[in-house]
Amino acid sequence: MDLPVDFSVSHCEGLILCALSTGGPVGIDAERLGSLQAGDFPLYLNAAERAWAGRSARRFYSVWTRKEAVAKAAGSRGLRDLAGVDTTPARHRALFQGHLWRTSRVPVGRGHMAHLALADAATSLRIDHISAQALEGADLPAERTHPPAPRPVPVVVRALS
Repeated sequence: MDLPVDFSVSHCEGLILCALSTGGPVGIDAERLGSLQAGDFPLYLNAAERAWAGRSARRFYSVWTRKEAVAKAAGSRGLRDLAGVDTTPARHRALFQGHLWRTSRVPVGRGHMAHLALADAATSLRIDHISAQALEGADLPAERTHPPAPRPVPVVVRALS
């Protein structure tokens, strides 16, 4: 892989994501789907985002993960900057601090929502789903005296320039 490499990490219940980019800044965010709605967050979502999401929890999490991914790619470190990320300019774009970011949904299953944000330099994406066993470098023991804890599903996203 070419250097330098930018990376971003996100995790939530049942999921771990890592994004790598050789084409510039990258951000990734994931959330487990819940019951939150856009109307619950008027400080962070603008009127157009709230209108698009309406009462749909899935749409709310779509807007939220796009905003968080862009904020991470831009180097932001706090919730206060999320209000400044505008996901309404175009379907796969978001505007933040005068810069247009490319956003892509990351397929992570029905129970989660995830998005990736990149400067427009990347030309292709590669998504690798990696088992927890592969990350640990060993097989799990055949017998346990207690039920195993649920393991997050690791996903690595590579943006290639």
